[in-house]
Amino acid sequence: MSNAVNDIMYVSKNGGWSFNRWIPTYNGNNIHANKFIAIKHVLFGISDINRTFFYVDVDLNIFSVNKHGKDDYIVPSNFDPSFVFKLVKNRFNVSHIIVYVNMITFFNIGSG
Repeated sequence: MSNAVNDIMYVSKNGGWSFNRWIPTYNGNNIHANKFIAIKHVLFGISDINRTFFYVDVDLNIFSVNKHGKDDYIVPSNFDPSFVFKLVKNRFNVSHIIVYVNMITFFNIGSG
């Protein structure tokens, strides 16, 4: 795993013809992402340093930022971005928690 604090991230929105530097921020705070997964029309990002998981829209706006525990293992659903699986270390066992994000809130549907 790379040291996400010192990494410089570049993003291409035109199939790799050009890249622009991108510093993921939310509410004025940098998010040091160490993993991104494309799910339909959003990116799902994970930051082990900030202990957050979040979504990024096509304009690189970060939304729906959620905290996770130090030893939690976060897995997004690859068929529906509103489903997130969280494995929580519980002493010597692992318990399973499924997080569901309300689609109306998730995509800001219905707001004018």
